[in-house]
Amino acid sequence: MLAKSCRWLVVFALGLSFLAGCEYARIQMAYSIGDDEVSIEEVVTLTNACLAVSDGSLDDVPEPSWINDMIHAELARRVAASHSGILTDEELRRPIDEGEFGPLLQAMAVDQTCAEVIIGLTLMSVLIQEIGEERFIAEANQHEVLLNPRFGVWDPETLTLSGSGSMSKAGSPLSQAGR
Repeated sequence: MLAKSCRWLVVFALGLSFLAGCEYARIQMAYSIGDDEVSIEEVVTLTNACLAVSDGSLDDVPEPSWINDMIHAELARRVAASHSGILTDEELRRPIDEGEFGPLLQAMAVDQTCAEVIIGLTLMSVLIQEIGEERFIAEANQHEVLLNPRFGVWDPETLTLSGSGSMSKAGSPLSQAGR
């Protein structure tokens, strides 16, 4: 009887270890879209890359705003994949490089990591103009977004995160690209 109890104790301990490992992985996740997870470290890398090429005006932008922009950019790419005739990254990048969205985004687009998000946000703007906001939201919601509660709650109706509890601004300067 003691051996059977010990066996169950070992199974229970292994199960707890597994769950603890999964929880640690979830704590390190900033968000996921479908099966693709983005770590907090990736958010920090993007933030640092954009801050490094900005003029210091982004220093007070909170992490949730960067995450919101990263999610928007990725959702735009996923929605665009189901539409033909949407502009290429090079075509989307041209007005950014020419300063049509201002010198800050032009400077930030020099960094490839930062440029990916800026181009994605520009793509989102183009898609909303082409297919309408309601349709964009509906198509974006075909991709499940899970958010680390540390950063707030994802609102699928508005495609925004809210309730972060931080001293966040309404959106980062990146989210203004192309709007």
